[in-house]
Amino acid sequence: MSALSILLLGQDACFAQMLIYELERAGYGVIANPSLPVSVNCALVDLDSVSPPDDLPYIAYTRNRELAEQNPNLLLRPFAVSTLLALIEQLGETAAELPRRMLSVSGSDRTARYGYVSLPLMPAEYALLDALLAADGKPVRRAELIAVLPSGKQPASNLLEVTICSLRKKLEETFGLRPIRTVRGVGWRLEKPD
Repeated sequence: MSALSILLLGQDACFAQMLIYELERAGYGVIANPSLPVSVNCALVDLDSVSPPDDLPYIAYTRNRELAEQNPNLLLRPFAVSTLLALIEQLGETAAELPRRMLSVSGSDRTARYGYVSLPLMPAEYALLDALLAADGKPVRRAELIAVLPSGKQPASNLLEVTICSLRKKLEETFGLRPIRTVRGVGWRLEKPD
């Protein structure tokens, strides 16, 4: 099995540098606080400064003794590097088998996610991307997409095209993806990024 790639999430730069050094020395790839989507197997999360990812296995640490005592799965900082490496090894095989990236949407905050980066969407953009994702790569007809637009009535003739153009631009600028394809005479479909 190849070495895991670990996403390091936290705000303490000095501690992060120490972790990067130790993890790389142990043979792991480490990416710290990326601004673009990354391909990783698991995360190491400082719960005192960031929330853990919801779609990635992770190991969390904290300085909060009370929180660590309530949850035996948390590492209390400072911790022995050997303890961390043992936990990563335990997580290893499970994490290595998971898909690395996936385009998804979150209805609670109307965002698109790819890798571990979120993109806020306007209501119409969210509705279109959600409908395209639900079609699982199959073409979606124009009338079906117009029906999911949040306006509740027949939109202006070019609203659908303008919204798709805006969504395409955001996905490319933020994630480097161009997954929305026009199917001539039918509608649009979403290609899987990976």
